[in-house]
Amino acid sequence: DMAAAYVRMGRFYDGVVAYQRAMDICRKTLGEDRFEYAVLLENYAHVLRKLGRKREAKAAQAQGQRIQQEFNRRNGVGAAISVTALRSDRAVSDPR
Repeated sequence: DMAAAYVRMGRFYDGVVAYQRAMDICRKTLGEDRFEYAVLLENYAHVLRKLGRKREAKAAQAQGQRIQQEFNRRNGVGAAISVTALRSDRAVSDPR
């Protein structure tokens, strides 16, 4: 995805814009309660942290984790693992 490519190139501001655009599209087409949206939020939080925007990053990550937990509860997933827990130093994409 374009946002992750920007982040890998060190173009964090472009990555923020691309993640915001992707989140907007996801929210409008799939809704905010989808796992895909949670993944975007957590990747967005990662980029915000890189830019020193810690407060915004913390809020985005918390929202992503809440969505993941609700998704896991609704779908009977017993051992939920946060995308953040799986993250390396680079942005991750949907684990599917």
